Amino acid sequence: RLPFGLEVVGFAEEEGQRYKATFLGSGALTGHFDAAWLDQTDADGVTMREAMRAAGLPAAMEAIAALTRDPARYLGFVEVHIEQGPVLNELDLPLGVVTSINGSVRYLGEVVGMELDRICQARGLAHRVEETLRAAAAPSDTAWQRRWENAVAALGLPAHRMPSGAGHDAMKLHEVMPQAMLFVRGLNSGISHNPLESSTSDDIELAVRAFRHLLDQLGTCAS
Repeated sequence: RLPFGLEVVGFAEEEGQRYKATFLGSGALTGHFDAAWLDQTDADGVTMREAMRAAGLPAAMEAIAALTRDPARYLGFVEVHIEQGPVLNELDLPLGVVTSINGSVRYLGEVVGMELDRICQARGLAHRVEETLRAAAAPSDTAWQRRWENAVAALGLPAHRMPSGAGHDAMKLHEVMPQAMLFVRGLNSGISHNPLESSTSDDIELAVRAFRHLLDQLGTCAS
């Protein structure tokens, strides 16, 4: 038995494909859900509020705000994820310890005519670029990263340290509590969010064993 509770959470809308908003689920848990998002419309003119209600959700800020977690009640957030890249596959390693999640900036661009500023000025055209995402890098918490390293080493594997090129909900949790991630090797050059995304059962088993070891470390430290 562990001297603390575990909360398992599944986030929705990490990438914001339908609307110009990202980290909707994790943003609700950290208290960063923007009420203005509810009035955004998709390509068919459906507002986020309407889409949420159609899915059986209340779509009210009171209900969303009620999801906010108190960081003081948490030791941290850990996540196991497919790498979404080719590094582990090329190194022939099943697991990787994430040192930091890369920051990113996303724009929605519209060009009326062709290329951009210089050509528009010369030809009397116009263009519009709207920033829809700006996320700072999220370094892994030192203590939690060390626990992942110990867990991987306990399996007799090298604790390969690597950054995450892709964004993750852990970036939002990073804003309010310690976080660290473990990567699992992906096949097919690490392609993800695609029918070709795949990992082996053996690699997944190693990730589960590493996670169990991480919990055992916490239990020992807290006892």
